[in-house]
Amino acid sequence: MNAQSINPIRLLKDSRTLVAPIYKSVLLFFIPYGILIIISLFIPNNFSLLLGFVYGLSIQIISRFSAFFYVYQHLISCDTTIYNSVKFVIGKYLQILLSYVLINLITFPAFLLLIFPGIYVSNCLAFAPYAIVIENCSAADGIKRSWQLVKRKWWSVFWALLILSILVSIPIILISFIVANAFGVSGWHLFLGMSTSLYANIIYSLLIGGFILISNPIFIAYELLLYMNLRALISGEENMLIGIE
Repeated sequence: MNAQSINPIRLLKDSRTLVAPIYKSVLLFFIPYGILIIISLFIPNNFSLLLGFVYGLSIQIISRFSAFFYVYQHLISCDTTIYNSVKFVIGKYLQILLSYVLINLITFPAFLLLIFPGIYVSNCLAFAPYAIVIENCSAADGIKRSWQLVKRKWWSVFWALLILSILVSIPIILISFIVANAFGVSGWHLFLGMSTSLYANIIYSLLIGGFILISNPIFIAYELLLYMNLRALISGEENMLIGIE
């Protein structure tokens, strides 16, 4: 079992296959994100940041993990609805939110020590919210469960999450330079949110928002399969492995 490692590329392909039949349904969970992007274009930056913060602590958590639960139910061949998924996650909301608070409280001192300890700890605790949704854990038990799942496969998880981050970042950087070239502004300024061109910022925000919106279902499936693989490796259920070599 220790020789087995997670193949991020295969995992990504399997994620697309998994979510394809329910893609449109999963996309509906992220409609609030699309609305947020549009609203943010018409309000001052300070209000936009405040709105984004409130959204991130509330609607984003519910939307994201409702989609996660919906895809999980599809994976295990259990019928559910968007309404039931949202209702289920709302019931878990406080535990999920508490898990994020605990994760930040634990990882912050680790980052103060050195970068690598911070990365190590945050990686080990990243799956706590997923354990709350799938395994009905409390916030504290979710953190323990995440540590248990990741600690023996830390490098596999690190590379899997890093590759996902790179795959997300590349299109975003490309979009920023394409838009920057079209409007004659700096691509890096646009990417870092420092551009003074109103129209460039609007087009950039819409394109980036659209890319993230349509990609979210695949990212959710990717994270789900990664979690399920870790659980299968720990429990010895090798028949449940996906994207493993």
